[in-house]
Amino acid sequence: MDQSGGQENANGDIEMDFVGNINASQGLGSLEPSFDDEVSDMLLAEMGSSGRIQRKDGRKAVRKLVSEIYSPPRVTELLRRTRSRHLMAGFALDLTVMDEDGTPWDFTLRHKREKARRMIREQKPYMLIGSPACKDFSTWQALNLSKSKDPEAMRKAKVASIVHLDFVASLYREQADGGRYFLHEHPLQATSWRVTSIEQVLNRPDVERVHGDQCQFGAAVQHGRQKGEPIKKPSGFMTNSSSVARALEVQCKGQGGACSRPEGGSHVLCLGKDAKDSAKYPRGLVELYSKEYETN
Repeated sequence: MDQSGGQENANGDIEMDFVGNINASQGLGSLEPSFDDEVSDMLLAEMGSSGRIQRKDGRKAVRKLVSEIYSPPRVTELLRRTRSRHLMAGFALDLTVMDEDGTPWDFTLRHKREKARRMIREQKPYMLIGSPACKDFSTWQALNLSKSKDPEAMRKAKVASIVHLDFVASLYREQADGGRYFLHEHPLQATSWRVTSIEQVLNRPDVERVHGDQCQFGAAVQHGRQKGEPIKKPSGFMTNSSSVARALEVQCKGQGGACSRPEGGSHVLCLGKDAKDSAKYPRGLVELYSKEYETN
């Protein structure tokens, strides 16, 4: 969820203008999901399969807590709907989710970051999934900067986004140091992979990054004359779970814009409404993963 757009002040809060799209029906700003529900299903199938991911703390018959940060409920919502036998939905925190005090989980504020860290230390989720905003690290930003009428504002926004990356990277390190798991998703070519805090996590011997094309998980145009056509969405997934990494390391083999998914098709650029709609997934694939999960 995008919470960038300013710079950190002396109190540790990030001064910013509102960043997001106002939706009157929701009352809060919302942005395109960056962690596709298709990937959520694959992840759940992997984590829910007994034996595929070995518990590091030696306990048995304990439901594994899965939580999300910089994300509205996606994997956690799917867990609640499916009533998993092995996994339990934890928290999902971002601007669209209200804290118990009636305010959004705005991580531009230091006290919100510290509160989230305390929750993670207390609850110790088995898997922490992070999908912080990526727009300030997109490959288009360099071009936009060169044409911007206010390049200083863009630089400040990127500094603010790095604060968020540094925060979530510190949570990933705590997860790994505690013998638990994390999963981080950002576009494959995003410049965020070169941010120092993310590089430090990636350089750990127990961490890897894999490339997954989301057209292989069902990302497709949902409306209009190109309905059903695949959206490639190359993504980078960083995790300390080799099983989850293998599940997500699925690339399109199509050539010349063609997609290698079973039903074929030609890739459509992930822009505008198509980008937002690509987070929706076909029911049949959800049922497929649910069946795989239940039978393991």
